[in-house]
Amino acid sequence: MCCGSRSYNFTIYFHSFPHSKFDPKPFNGLSTNVLKWSCQDVNLFLNSIGFVSCAQFALDNQVDGMSLLLLSRQDIISRFPIKLGPALKLHAFLTRIRNEFELY
Repeated sequence: MCCGSRSYNFTIYFHSFPHSKFDPKPFNGLSTNVLKWSCQDVNLFLNSIGFVSCAQFALDNQVDGMSLLLLSRQDIISRFPIKLGPALKLHAFLTRIRNEFELY
């Protein structure tokens, strides 16, 4: 489902993401390959970019890195406990990551 095992350059995209509260410190131990993230890693990631309620929801629903990248716009809007605006921003950010990994 993925072309190779590309790593993701978080710094570039976090700074361009409008909802981001990027702090590189929490990512020191986190793999740059999202596909390898555990549910705990996804929780850390979502907390770090300011989606605290989504982080707990993802952890409760066992969303790992691959699952995170498979989330559709409708999944995020209808299932995650956030309002429409932040949901669309999260979807846009995940789309950027998916495009970087060339998932299809």
